[in-house]
Amino acid sequence: MWHYVNSTLKGHRKVFTHFGVKLSDRFPPVSLAEEAITKVREAIRDIYARLGKSSPAWVAHNESGGWPQRRNSSAGAHMTALEKGASPSTPGVVKIVLVTPQGEEKPPRYLRPSATDDEIFWWIEDYLEKLGVPFKAIRAYRGDELIYDEDLEVR
Repeated sequence: MWHYVNSTLKGHRKVFTHFGVKLSDRFPPVSLAEEAITKVREAIRDIYARLGKSSPAWVAHNESGGWPQRRNSSAGAHMTALEKGASPSTPGVVKIVLVTPQGEEKPPRYLRPSATDDEIFWWIEDYLEKLGVPFKAIRAYRGDELIYDEDLEVR
C-alpha cells in the first residue's frame, strides 16, 4: 500500500499540479481520484493501526452538507505592499487600488512619489494578469489625484 501511495499517487500529483502542464491534463478522471481517496484512507488507517490507535472519524467522512447557510459577507485576506520610500501618509505617494464588486477600494501596493508612469503601468498590468478573484475596477492615485481608472468585467 505505501509503495502505491508513494509511487502512483505522488506521480499523478506532479502531472496534475505542476506548472507547464496543459490545463486539459490537470484534472484526473473521477475513477483515479476515487481510487486515490480510497488508498489514502487505507494509508491513514494503517498509520493509526501501527500506533495502536483508532483512526479519526473524518477518515471515513464521504459527504458534506456544505455550509449551513449562505451569508452575504465573504471572508478573505488582503495584503498591501509598501515600496521602499512609500507609505500611505507620504505626500504624493502612488496608490494602486483594486475595487471590489461592492465598491470598496483595496490598495495592494503603494509606490514612492517619484514612481514613473512606466513603473505604475507595469504594476497595473501585473495585477490585471494575475487577478484570481473578481474586482470591478483598478485605479491608481498620485496623492489624492486619480491618474488611472479602468472598469473590469466582473467574472
